[in-house]
Amino acid sequence: MASQLERRLQLILRSFRGLDSLLDKDWRGRGFDEDVDQLIALIQSGESTECTERVRAACVIQAAWRSFQTRRRVKSLNRAVSTLQKRYRARRRQQQQQKEAQHWEEELKYQVCVRRQQARREFHQKQRQLLQLLPPDQVQSYLQECERRAAVLIQSVWRGFRERRCYNSAHRHTLRCTRTEQQAARTLQRAVRRFLQKRKAPPTPFFWIGQNGLTDTRRAELKRHLEEYIAVHPSSRVCRQECELLHEEVQLLLLSELQRGEQQRREEQRREALLAHTHTQLELLRDAPPLCVVTATDAESFLSPSGPVSAHARDAHNATLQASRLPWWKTLGDTDVVDTSGPAHLQELEVELGGLYVGGS
Repeated sequence: MASQLERRLQLILRSFRGLDSLLDKDWRGRGFDEDVDQLIALIQSGESTECTERVRAACVIQAAWRSFQTRRRVKSLNRAVSTLQKRYRARRRQQQQQKEAQHWEEELKYQVCVRRQQARREFHQKQRQLLQLLPPDQVQSYLQECERRAAVLIQSVWRGFRERRCYNSAHRHTLRCTRTEQQAARTLQRAVRRFLQKRKAPPTPFFWIGQNGLTDTRRAELKRHLEEYIAVHPSSRVCRQECELLHEEVQLLLLSELQRGEQQRREEQRREALLAHTHTQLELLRDAPPLCVVTATDAESFLSPSGPVSAHARDAHNATLQASRLPWWKTLGDTDVVDTSGPAHLQELEVELGGLYVGGS
């Protein structure tokens, strides 16, 4: 039956792949194993013949494609070889032309050198012939004339080169200056045009002050609104009371610093007075005469306060002059300085120094 219906069997085999494995798995052991084996063998033989035909068809297609590729490669190789030959011949022709041009250039240079040498040789021969024709007393003058002409020629060539170089540099400088002036003129014109355009344009009114300006009532109203806003929205970082307390602390610290500086200045002045008193005593004792020749005037100089008073007055006057020359910001803390040249200060010095004043020079 399978052999009679071969075409239908081929259609079934093409539609249902894996039919032999399905028969072998599900239909064995049911009493007709021989028929199942024959059917499986028939299916496998049909599949093997179909696979063989497919392999043969694939080989034919591959052979055709490879032959097409080979023919196309051969054609492209022919074109590539012809292109390579053409480029090689063009390159060789170009190299030959370059060699010929270089050879002709070298030949021309050689001919020029030879002609120059021949011309120089002929010139020297003519000069020698002329020198032979000249009398001996005119040879030196002729050579000097030749040197002068050569120097004039060299100078003319050098001056021409220098003038051309100066002219080129001056021309470039002129062009640069002209370009700079033109650029500056364009910048100025652009700025002036922009200024004139802004000047011609109508002024834009500010929306917060209105067309007629800000009046007193409007200013008072805005100030009231601003105060209300500040009262409603206080600062979250520092309040007004803390700022006032901080300001008071800073003022107290500044006042204490100024007072401390004043006290230090008083102590420094007292030390300077003591040092001056000591130096004056040392100078007077060093220059004092012996006791056998001491007079009443010398003894009075040790007890009279006129010398120290005049010296202290002179020092106070110099200090006042120096303070008047200081800038204003350095004299801000000196308003409460006590005058040290008064009688009270002199009494303090007298008590401190033990009533002994020594006159100085």
